[in-house]
Amino acid sequence: MILKPRGIRPRYVSKVLNAAYLAPAIKRAILQGTQPPEFQAQDLLVSRSMDWEAQMSELGIPSVGGGQ
Repeated sequence: MILKPRGIRPRYVSKVLNAAYLAPAIKRAILQGTQPPEFQAQDLLVSRSMDWEAQMSELGIPSVGGGQ
């Protein structure tokens, strides 16, 4: 496996992949700097629902236009 020689643990990869499934509205808020002030990078590494509305609710991102 490619991860072992580099010292990367599968659990870390799993956490990072969670960020790939974030709602577009969450990614947009981060890029625009409009995420809630208490929002932390570690919040992205926590396993989240695949439902975008639920993700936005969990992270305190206002829902506008169905999460798109």
